[in-house]
Amino acid sequence: LRRAELASRSGNWEFISGSDKVVASEGARIIYGVEGSEWSMPELQQIPLPEYRGMLDCELKGLIEKGEAYNVEFKIRRPPDGRIIDIHSIAEYEPEGGRVFGVIQDITERKQAQQALEEAERKYHSIFENAMEGIFQVREDGSMLTANPAMARILGYGTTQEFMEDVSNLEQHLYIEPGH
Repeated sequence: LRRAELASRSGNWEFISGSDKVVASEGARIIYGVEGSEWSMPELQQIPLPEYRGMLDCELKGLIEKGEAYNVEFKIRRPPDGRIIDIHSIAEYEPEGGRVFGVIQDITERKQAQQALEEAERKYHSIFENAMEGIFQVREDGSMLTANPAMARILGYGTTQEFMEDVSNLEQHLYIEPGH
């Protein structure tokens, strides 16, 4: 379990509702950058960035008092180095013993990759929409997928939508053999 936690950049934690102590695995300690296997709740609550504190308290209260799902993403500032990282945490509550058990995972790399992909998509759409050359995409079956405004303008249409509707009407009357 320890090796799995470290390899997946995850960890676990637990505490008894109403107590001040949080017990954490080695993986959680590494993510949070804190020493010791026991932390005080007030100490731990200082690690997430302040803008997430209210949400985290509300989610924990909803878990304990209403049995609502605890599945949150937030950012922390690691105490030893000040590095800000993205965290995903899920938790369950056992009412019999008042025990909350949670898992955290460092999702910083995933978030950075997601942001890079979103930026690349914005750039692609900007180039596609603003190009002076006509650009279009077709599906494998030969039907029109999309076209840019320049393509519509070059072919004499007022808008891309008019062009796409006209192409769609033509496709209904024509059979285009795939690959041709």
